[in-house]
Order: sequence, then C-alpha cells, then structure tokens
Amino acid sequence: MSQSTVQPVLATKREAASLLGLSVYQVDRLIEDGALRAVKIRTSVRVVLDDVHRIAKEGTP
Repeated sequence: MSQSTVQPVLATKREAASLLGLSVYQVDRLIEDGALRAVKIRTSVRVVLDDVHRIAKEGTP
C-alpha cells in the first residue's frame, strides 16, 4: 500500500507574506488588487498558494 502526501492549497496571509518577503498589509493590497485570490473561512482569510508561487516566480502584474 502506498502512502500519498496531501499538499496544502491555501495559506494564511501571514504565511503568504513570509513566502513573498512582504508585510501582511502588502498581501492585503494584493488581495484587494485581485493579484491574489483569497477565501474567507468563517472569520479567517486564506490565500491560494498557486497565486503566491506565481507572484514569487513572476512578480506582480
């Protein structure tokens, strides 16, 4: 039987900020500008990791 690893698809704004070398405020601005997709889960906000990796690789539009 093989074991599979589940990769996360969402990150907190703080985690996204750390990965991008930005402040949480700057991540909020990227969300407001539509550069980062975010999902609200109850009272917390999660950012789509694919978007974080894209911005880390290509920069913001």
